[in-house]
Amino acid sequence: MKHYTLFLLFTLLSIVAGAQTYYPVTHTSGTQTIGTNNVTVTGLGSVYVPGISCGVGPYGIGLSNLPGGFMFQFSTPINRIRCRFYAFHNTESYVVFGNGVQHLITTPDVSLTTIGCPATSILPTVTSTGVVLNANPSTIPLVDNIHQVDILFSTPMDSVRVWRLLSTNGGACIHDFQFSFDTMAVITQPYIDTVKCPSDSVHVAFTTISNFQAGNVFTLQLSNASGSFAAPTNIGTLAATTAGTIHGKLPNSLPGTGYRVRIVSTNPVRTSADNGVNIKVVGGMGSVLATSNSPICQDATLNLSASGGLPNATYDWTGPNSYTSATQNPSITGAQPTHSGDYIVTASLNGCSVKDTVTVLVKPKPAVPTANNNGPVCEGASINLTSNSTTPGALYNWTGPNSFTAGQQNPTITTTVLAHTGVFSVTATLNGCTSAAGTTSVTIKPYPTVPTAGNNTPICAGADLNLTANTSTAGVTYTWTGPNGFTSSIQNPTIPAAGPNDAGTYTVKATLNGCTSGAASTTPVINIVSSIGGWASPSDTVCAGSTVTFVVVPNNPGPTPTYQWYKNGAQISGANSTLYATSAVSDGDSFYCQMIAPNVCANTLNLYSNGIKMHVLPITTTPSIDINSNPATPLPGQNILFMATVSNGGYQPTFQWQRNGQNVVGAIHANWSTSGLHPNDKINCIVQSSDPCATPKNAFSDTMVVNFPTGINEVNKGELSLYPNPNNGEFIVNIPLAPFKGGNLRVDVVDAVGRKVYQSIYQANTPTIEIALPASVANGVYMLKLRADEETHTIRFTVNR
Repeated sequence: MKHYTLFLLFTLLSIVAGAQTYYPVTHTSGTQTIGTNNVTVTGLGSVYVPGISCGVGPYGIGLSNLPGGFMFQFSTPINRIRCRFYAFHNTESYVVFGNGVQHLITTPDVSLTTIGCPATSILPTVTSTGVVLNANPSTIPLVDNIHQVDILFSTPMDSVRVWRLLSTNGGACIHDFQFSFDTMAVITQPYIDTVKCPSDSVHVAFTTISNFQAGNVFTLQLSNASGSFAAPTNIGTLAATTAGTIHGKLPNSLPGTGYRVRIVSTNPVRTSADNGVNIKVVGGMGSVLATSNSPICQDATLNLSASGGLPNATYDWTGPNSYTSATQNPSITGAQPTHSGDYIVTASLNGCSVKDTVTVLVKPKPAVPTANNNGPVCEGASINLTSNSTTPGALYNWTGPNSFTAGQQNPTITTTVLAHTGVFSVTATLNGCTSAAGTTSVTIKPYPTVPTAGNNTPICAGADLNLTANTSTAGVTYTWTGPNGFTSSIQNPTIPAAGPNDAGTYTVKATLNGCTSGAASTTPVINIVSSIGGWASPSDTVCAGSTVTFVVVPNNPGPTPTYQWYKNGAQISGANSTLYATSAVSDGDSFYCQMIAPNVCANTLNLYSNGIKMHVLPITTTPSIDINSNPATPLPGQNILFMATVSNGGYQPTFQWQRNGQNVVGAIHANWSTSGLHPNDKINCIVQSSDPCATPKNAFSDTMVVNFPTGINEVNKGELSLYPNPNNGEFIVNIPLAPFKGGNLRVDVVDAVGRKVYQSIYQANTPTIEIALPASVANGVYMLKLRADEETHTIRFTVNR
């Protein structure tokens, strides 16, 4: 069998630097002083003292299967203990008694700890019989856990007993023991305030053995007239953890000579001894309670009230400013801040008097605030209300028309209406006191009604544009804006000779007293002046029998124009379109078209196209062509210039030279130059007249045969000379007599495309001819042709004026 020692250690609770201190008990018998407390240790029943084991001891209990334990007695009651058990056997239990009564240990009281030996995690079970270890005895016959038990007694303990009940396992376990001093409140002696009247105040000073816990409340209790606290009366409290003074008030107690007082605490719960001497309460007076309607604001009525005294009591009031009154419930009208302070009422009866004090506060009103606004403003604009009081920290409250209220110092009405016109008031409030009101008058000006806008369109460009505006609000001014930088302050402005740049949207606003209405708009239509132009297709000059299409192109005709063609001033039936085609056209006929265009200008337009006078040519002209070469007698390989002269070829005839019956590519002008001819090559030219009435269109020249070295047949008939060359259109031609046999000599001058620009007739034997070309003949290269007796000679010259 193992033998162990039980060690009991008490700890005295002291608050040292905010920490709780436990005091160990180390002796196993007799009395020793521990922390100012005399502790007596007595062994009970089966006791074995083996000493310290694994840091636990020196107390052992439970030897020889007999219950045992130790009793600890204290000269100063204690309220906390701590036990640590080692070698606790299976199914064994231990219990704790305080002042002879078993203390019920709870599960949170028990924990595992390690001092000098390893510990397992087996905790005992807490039961009504004590703390029991329920390990399986077949596997764990002995558990070397160190179990710690912390107990806080609700009342102070003079003695504590730790006792162990043994089981069939037998053996002993060891434990130690610690304790803490109980904290107590002690009324300070001597207590000399022993004669009181009913409702008197009492002031009880006390000390504490040590500090109480946070949240503790001390309560002063009064016994009955015989000193019994069986049904105490609570007469005062103090929240504290250390010594102090509790102030209380006696109830309206019956007269008596044996009253006592005591102090009880809440954390921990403790009860002190009474004051030790009797308190005498004389009869005839109850308590008095002083009250008022304070706090009040400046200028209000201060009402003081005393209650609770007997009906025959007399009352005396004193207060600030040497105030006195013998009235039970006096009043001070128009109270000012100087009336603030303590008012004391004394109720007296039968030689006893009771007093009570009420503290009165008369709060000053804030200074009356100044009030202003940014008006007058137009309806819909913002009104900014401003206020200021010389009293700092005041709160502001506004009221005004249209049920307006605001709690800001400087509120804003963002969107005003006419109903906001009127007086706005503002008060300043501080500490519940409100000043008189400051006022400001707000004016909201109405907007004119939105004008109606109009114009006189559609009009045509160049006409006057008339703008109109009107509103039901009298006395307004108008402002116009529009395209092309237009502005005007006239109600109905006019834009003279309006053009296309003046088209667009015009807006107008009405203004009254600085308030401008919304904008109205009007969009005039300014059309380009209508016109109509016509022509004949293919031309106003046609050949007899041709079909002519007469065309008109209207400009800005409007949405519904109508057309009517006229011939020589008479309507043409059915000719009601922009096109009119006919072959019934004679030389000198005149055609035009009428266009009627409504909804273009202010009035319906009646327009006429230009007249188209027709020229009808007869189909009679026949084109002809002659060709020549220069030089007339060329040498082989020499460059030869072939020239064509056309009659009745029209304004711009076309050419095609041929060589040996084949078209020469690119040779499509009146003149053609080449050096690549061979003997007996045949040269000719075809011309197509540009005259639309020519019949036939084409003409063919005679054929020239090239012969070398004698020259070209029918060409080399003589040589001419012309000077000066170039000239200014005036020149002299020398004519040899041999080339021409007789008859008249015809002189023609043609341009580069074969058009004749000059013609004259001379005698064949004229040796010299002086020629002056018309001024209309432009600078350029020309051909001079001389013809007589069916012979033709040519010479080339240049005009350079």
